Amino acid sequence: MEDGFIPKKNHLETEKTDFIEVMSVFIDGIDIQEDQLLGRPKSNMRDILKSLLIMSYHCFSYRRSMSDIEKLREEGLILSKPAISTLNKYMQDQQFQELIKQLIEL
Repeated sequence: MEDGFIPKKNHLETEKTDFIEVMSVFIDGIDIQEDQLLGRPKSNMRDILKSLLIMSYHCFSYRRSMSDIEKLREEGLILSKPAISTLNKYMQDQQFQELIKQLIEL
């Protein structure tokens, strides 16, 4: 499109896909402590963080996020799908909440 104008319909259709791609590249590029402190079975911290960001996109609805989290796993962007109990435990952690807020702002 001329003058950098992106039709609104096209932008809305790709918004979630763009969010997932940018989020994955950004998280994969930062140094994250790999040790999971909460939850069993153990999950990769990047997988938990990516899953929580997907949940933030869906207003923290696990039900609405499930298909996108499963898609991340199928595409190899996460190694495993974290359990809902693990995601809930991390969302209750104050430091993790601050990290999620900062990542959303970025």
